[in-house]
Amino acid sequence: MRLGLEPRDVGELLRRSLHLDSELDGETVDALLGLALPPCAHRAEDRRTCT
Repeated sequence: MRLGLEPRDVGELLRRSLHLDSELDGETVDALLGLALPPCAHRAEDRRTCT
């Protein structure tokens, strides 16, 4: 189902939530999301466009 949310916004929400609410360290959270999210959902400085 499409909710009309930008992948970048969803990625940032997941990143913020994991940083605040998980017991994982920040480096692990960033590495995990780097592997799990599509390129267009990464932070602006790391992002490429989704096709």
